[in-house]
Amino acid sequence: MLLHLNGNFAYLALTKSGSTSVENALRPHCQIMFTGDHRVSHMPAHHFERFLRPYLAEAGFANIETVAQLRHPISWLESWWRYRSKPQKGEEWADTSDVKFEQFAGEYIDGADRPYLGMHRQLGFICDAQGKRQADIIFRYEDMDIFRKFLEARISASLTLSRDNKSPRRWTRLSRPMRNRLESFFAPELEIWETGIARDPDIRVRGA
Repeated sequence: MLLHLNGNFAYLALTKSGSTSVENALRPHCQIMFTGDHRVSHMPAHHFERFLRPYLAEAGFANIETVAQLRHPISWLESWWRYRSKPQKGEEWADTSDVKFEQFAGEYIDGADRPYLGMHRQLGFICDAQGKRQADIIFRYEDMDIFRKFLEARISASLTLSRDNKSPRRWTRLSRPMRNRLESFFAPELEIWETGIARDPDIRVRGA
């Protein structure tokens, strides 16, 4: 989580949505940073609202807007599968190199007890437990250029977003029945991804 006070926004780093690249580009410009440990760097919107919003309001920053990127959920899940096909040192227990994506997707939907499935879905990051949206502004991960322009307008500086922490390339195939199951499972995320995203880099929401 990175906070730019003058730009009036907090960037919430959703996993597998280019967050490492965005953080690396934004870090020199931000005044408050929660980075280096996934327990704080990937702060969900409802934690920001519960813990940080009251403090910021007390300090005179009541209208900070939270902004995040949402990736197409099937692409997001596939990225996790590819990422864990080459696990980091100490995370060999989460290896998916011998697991096909069809199996991985089915197990994820079913809530199977697998070590490589320990990731929180995007809905729980941008919404509260009742499914109410908590993030003020959401851009599509796939609209990275629009998001970059939004950030540049807010910080009054140019940014270069490189591709950092990329997942390994893997060929995958998904059957139509499994894709249908995923689309049904991810219906809440898809609704936001299709209709609830920002398309204007100059958008302002809170306190407008």
